[in-house]
Amino acid sequence: MALISAVFTILILKAEAQISDTPRNIYEEGWIEKMSGIIAADISFNNSYETFRVETSSNKTILYPNTPNNLRLKLHYEFISLGVQFAPDFLPGNGDNDSKGKTKAFQFNAALVFKNWFSTITYSKVQGYYLKNTDDYINWTKGDAYIQFPDLNYEGVSISSGYIHNSKFSLRSLTTQTERQLKSAGSFMPVFNFDYYRINDQSNSVNTKKQRT
Repeated sequence: MALISAVFTILILKAEAQISDTPRNIYEEGWIEKMSGIIAADISFNNSYETFRVETSSNKTILYPNTPNNLRLKLHYEFISLGVQFAPDFLPGNGDNDSKGKTKAFQFNAALVFKNWFSTITYSKVQGYYLKNTDDYINWTKGDAYIQFPDLNYEGVSISSGYIHNSKFSLRSLTTQTERQLKSAGSFMPVFNFDYYRINDQSNSVNTKKQRT
């Protein structure tokens, strides 16, 4: 699934007052500038969501949630980052509940980014999917309601952890904006990923009612 996102970052609070001529905390021979005492807030929009596809020799099933656009809010302070994501109906492309059914989506993310290692954990929950290829199963035309699975639940947990070999490289400057990279640098970063998800369909029936006759 292609990902389109727009991100706005705001520095919203200084944890402690500083005299204007106090030098910034620069270390590693001037490679990195730390933004100590600053809380950064990210507001972003994206179209990232989980879809499911099952194919056999005789048929295929393609399931989509009715959440084409998401709103993500994040707070960053020092080495800690917390975020939530949801899909409000007021975003363009959302809220077409009659045709595709109602989808409830929520995601929580926490991250720790230290000098030489980082770790993140993400929990996601989605309820409500529709059959993208409904026309393979019923006489369906554009404008009709899709086959819907309102009580199809998805829960997933993703954990990742990695090591930053080059201490002159600031991962925070790219991910949380609580540091600034003063000189160009890169690093080899091996990353371990673990993903677990569970799908449970409690739908009593499939909605094949059409919008028009």
